[in-house]
Amino acid sequence: MYVRLGKEGKIWTARISTGSIGMPDCPAGTRGPPGRRNVFFARADALDQLVDMGFIPCIACKPEQDQEFWNDSVREAITRKYHVAPESFADKTIVPYDNRRLDWERVVAMTGGLPDRIYIPPGLDGIAISQFHRTIKDIAEAYPVYEGAELSRTEIGFYDPSTPDRFSIYCKT
Repeated sequence: MYVRLGKEGKIWTARISTGSIGMPDCPAGTRGPPGRRNVFFARADALDQLVDMGFIPCIACKPEQDQEFWNDSVREAITRKYHVAPESFADKTIVPYDNRRLDWERVVAMTGGLPDRIYIPPGLDGIAISQFHRTIKDIAEAYPVYEGAELSRTEIGFYDPSTPDRFSIYCKT
């Protein structure tokens, strides 16, 4: 899905399942289940909006190493959203993967629904999982489904390299 967030420049992908910003040709970005609500594209001048929505750099394609990634708006968005220096933004020990941080209301409004999967950290307790599940379900139910879109049950889980799908499920919506 292409969302017109910006006016010009390079195209970036926002992978909704993982909450990562990447390059369109990143091999890690094509591993998950295909689907129109799993990824959207944004132009470079809208990259700060992706950061504001909670997306972080992909660990595989490392978009932050591309000079077009950085501009004043992106630096300001990083500082505002994450309260870290822009140089620390790609460090997963400082800003780890945790898709609970996405602005899910905005994402669902833009995409018309939830992705097939949502990756959150491993080792969460039942309360944290239940709270996130309820939040996601409430948001999804608040937005009308686009005409022709199928209602799917989103899997909420974590990256697990020991499984064939590299994903272990906590629950489904």
